[in-house]
Amino acid sequence: MFERVRRYLWRARDAARDYLNPRHREAVFSRIYAENLWGCAESRSGIGSTPAATSAIVAQLPGLWKRYGIRSLVDAPCGDCNWMSAIAPALDQYVGVDIVGAVIEENRTRYPHLAFLHADLTRDVLPRADAVLCRDCFQHLPTRLILAAIERFRSSGARFMFLTHDPNVRSNDDAVVGGFRPLNLQLPPFNFPAPTESIAEDGSGRLLSMWRIAD
Repeated sequence: MFERVRRYLWRARDAARDYLNPRHREAVFSRIYAENLWGCAESRSGIGSTPAATSAIVAQLPGLWKRYGIRSLVDAPCGDCNWMSAIAPALDQYVGVDIVGAVIEENRTRYPHLAFLHADLTRDVLPRADAVLCRDCFQHLPTRLILAAIERFRSSGARFMFLTHDPNVRSNDDAVVGGFRPLNLQLPPFNFPAPTESIAEDGSGRLLSMWRIAD
């Protein structure tokens, strides 16, 4: 799945050194989306956004929202909202955020009952909400940008954050923008405590985990 992206990033490795430039980040993810470099027929956000890959999340996430009084959510990045659109109406307020301008415009047309914002989660001010959901994103960012995004989540005023987490990973490597490696958020340099809640996405040990931001 990631081979086409790997080849593209290898060709652009010199430009990738400029990962702190927001225009570079937007250009990388815009090209991945426009050319469907994740290679998924169902969703240009990748196979992780298909109904099959998200069935456990769709079944369990609304229950967590209800249990913890989560009535508003910032979904950053939202991608093409392929799976979230099924459960977002359960919230009082949903805002999908993405760095790819084209996907935001398409989402506004496809889902007029939901709100979307073109923004960079690593540097822009995010809307205030009870929780931030950031699924299948940090695996594609350099560590420095992940830490910046976490600070954005903290400063947004959210009480909770939902992040992709793989406790089977033994060390956290770095990555270029748009690259890939799994992450264990309980290991350095993140050193998160144990999650408050987790949803097992599949049999691989990969989780969508929830933390209280105050922790």
